[in-house]
Amino acid sequence: MIKKIIGMIHLWRIRWANADQIKDVINQALYDLMQLEQGGIDSACIINESDTPYQITISSQEKEAFLEIAKEIKKKSQIELGVCVLYNDRKATLDIAHEIDAKFVRIDTFVDLVESDAGIIYPEADKIIEYQKQIWAQDILLLTDVQPKYKKMIEDKSLSESIKQAFEKGSNGVIITGNHSGDPVEISNITHMDNIASWIYIWSWITSQNIESYRNYIDWA
Repeated sequence: MIKKIIGMIHLWRIRWANADQIKDVINQALYDLMQLEQGGIDSACIINESDTPYQITISSQEKEAFLEIAKEIKKKSQIELGVCVLYNDRKATLDIAHEIDAKFVRIDTFVDLVESDAGIIYPEADKIIEYQKQIWAQDILLLTDVQPKYKKMIEDKSLSESIKQAFEKGSNGVIITGNHSGDPVEISNITHMDNIASWIYIWSWITSQNIESYRNYIDWA
């Protein structure tokens, strides 16, 4: 498998944004896209990083704004695109991805029961797969976090168990992170995963300084 680097397009705040502000968000996102493409990035994930405090689901207005922005990015993009709607709006994520013909989605919570600052997020892997089929979006890759960052695990479960469950439930690739953005993952957490998963995706902590330490254990970063 060819190793890939996925960059992030962190959207400026779209919650409560007016039309002029949405134009600014689009312009900044297109600039970020250009930077990623010129830097040799293989794919980019569009994410509403600035819409804090995060909500488990977003409003219809936010969804429409996100879709408008994503469509403009799609028009200009020369690389594969993905979508992630924070915290875990699976329907909005899949709907937007399907509309722009995205290659993948990132699902923040898939098989783990976690507590977030927006409340408890329940594992709904079966419902996610069902909805994906319902909107005829089976060609979109499901990249799913396991024991996601900024969340507290409510159930007692090892990382290996979460990874195994994710693949059994239909994940196309798992995302392993530290506790917070930028935190490195303990190398011991991934060196023994070969017998569990064929693909392991590492997110949010890869740098030019540490990639050599991890490159033999990961597929995409």
